[in-house]
Amino acid sequence: MNSGNYKIGFMLMPHAWRNGIATRACKFMTALAFDELGAHKLTTESYASNQGAMRVLDRNGYAHAGLQKGLLQRRIRRA
Repeated sequence: MNSGNYKIGFMLMPHAWRNGIATRACKFMTALAFDELGAHKLTTESYASNQGAMRVLDRNGYAHAGLQKGLLQRRIRRA
């Protein structure tokens, strides 16, 4: 039985950075989880020093949810 909670992630090679690929992939995964899988909460993690990942998550509506030894946890909920 699925509880409606999902975790997503993304990783790109350096030559693919700063092209909007991760932002579009995150947007796609977020929509897929909510619209097709019936999620009510998504979480993701990244290193606190990874500013690119922070920008991707900010652009996709994820909010800061906690810190775990250098990892930032973020989440988004469907209203």
